[in-house]
Amino acid sequence: MKNFMRILLLAALAFVASQVLFSDFEIVKTENKIAAIVNE
Repeated sequence: MKNFMRILLLAALAFVASQVLFSDFEIVKTENKIAAIVNE
């Protein structure tokens, strides 16, 4: 049971981390688009 909880916790952490990284990546892409428009 302890191992199951540990796996569940790791999965939750990985999920949260991937969500944060993905949202940061989206923000960076949007900023790059805005910068490209401004530079033209």
